[in-house]
Formats: sequence, C-alpha cells, structure tokens
Amino acid sequence: MVSHLFRRPRRLRSCLSRTLRIGQRPPARPRGTPRATMRVAIRAAQVARKVRSARAKAVRWQRQRGVHWQRQRGVALVVALVVLTAVLALAVVAAMAAVSGERAARYERDHAIALAAAEAALYDAQRDIEGGADPLSSRASLFNGAAGFVEGCGRSADANAGLCADTGLHPAWELVDLTSDSDAAHTVPYGAFTGAALPTGAGALPCCLPRYVIEPVTIVHAGESAGPAASHAYRITTIGYGAQRTTQVALQAIYRRAAP
Repeated sequence: MVSHLFRRPRRLRSCLSRTLRIGQRPPARPRGTPRATMRVAIRAAQVARKVRSARAKAVRWQRQRGVHWQRQRGVALVVALVVLTAVLALAVVAAMAAVSGERAARYERDHAIALAAAEAALYDAQRDIEGGADPLSSRASLFNGAAGFVEGCGRSADANAGLCADTGLHPAWELVDLTSDSDAAHTVPYGAFTGAALPTGAGALPCCLPRYVIEPVTIVHAGESAGPAASHAYRITTIGYGAQRTTQVALQAIYRRAAP
C-alpha cells in the first residue's frame, strides 16, 4: 500500500513533464478512465501537433519556393529581352553591311561601265581624226589644218562639232559642258562622224552615249621651228556614263596624227 502511494505521484510527475515539454496542458482525466488510455490520448495529441507543425513548415517552404520561382521567371524574361535585343542589333548590322556591300558593288560596276564608255569615245575620236567614215568629207578636211577649230568649240549640228581652238588662257575642255547632250551642245556623241554604234540602255549598258571634244596641241621637238610647219597633235577629252547618269568618268589623251 505504501509503495503504491509513493509510485502514483511519480508517474503523474513524469506525465506532466512530458506534456509540459511540448507546451500543452494535460487534459483532465475523467473518472474511471484508465491511465494507459490517458497516455495514449496524450501521445496521439503530440503526434497530431507534430503533423500540423510539419504541414505548416511544408506550406511555408512551398510559398517561399513559389516566390523564388517568380523571381527566376522575371530575371529570365529580362535576360531573354537582352539577348533578343542583341540578336536584333546583330541582324540590323548584318543587313546594313549587306546593303552597303551591294551598293559598293553596284557603284563599282557602274564605274567600270562608265570607264569602258569613255575609252570607247577615245578610240572613236581617234578614228574621227583619221578621217572617220569618209576620208574625203568636209569633216576630215578640217584636220589638215587649224581652220576648223573655233573658240568655244563648234556646235553638234555643224561639221566642226567638238573642234575647240586653243585660246591660250584655259584649256578648251574646261570651258565646255561635257555633260550636255542637247542640239546646242559643243560636244560630239559617239559614232556621229565614224558611223560606229554603241548600245545603250538599262542593265550592264551605259545610260547614254559618251561624248568628246578635240583641241589641237602644238608639239615642237628640239631643234624644230615653232612656225606653221610644226607638227600638231590633238588633245581628246571624253566623258562616259554608267548605268546611272550620275556615274561619270572623264578621260583625256594626246593623239598625234600621221603627216599626210
């Protein structure tokens, strides 16, 4: 009996200590309820509280992870926009480089066409000096002396078209509008006195016929007289056009005619 009386408070103290460690007051034991049943009830309450605590921790962790994912999605959007902007800038630079290269290639082609047209005008002017299509024509006779060369160059409708006299102050080609192709122009179009033909038009052809002017140049060798018997050469100035009229090439050459 004594041992039973001493043993009962010790069990009560141990039960109270376990319940106090988890911060929960022990439930009141109804009369007639065995102590083993009370211990099971208390243990079940502890397990339920631990489950609720773990569930709350899991919910908090999921919420934190959800906020973290939202932040990652925002950063990914910014990075994607930056990468897209960089790719767009590279595409624009590549397009500009391609357009610039195509423009440079087109200009080089136009320049080559204009150069070829100007060279063709040089050879046409040389044939003109040598007599052209008819060595007995009035045009061919003008190159036997300097009478047909006039100041300001002859008009395109006359026989002495493009024949410019040397004024001594400025070269005649500097005073003539080489680009004019009107009826009052002082230049000679390609093939006007030689009968040669040069196709013009679009594509890889010049836009219009090249033109030229001719002026006499006196050549005196050492020991020769500078009088009328001195031999004469001719300075030919030509202008050629590319596929675009704005692309122009001017050439100049000295051509000496064989003495008749």
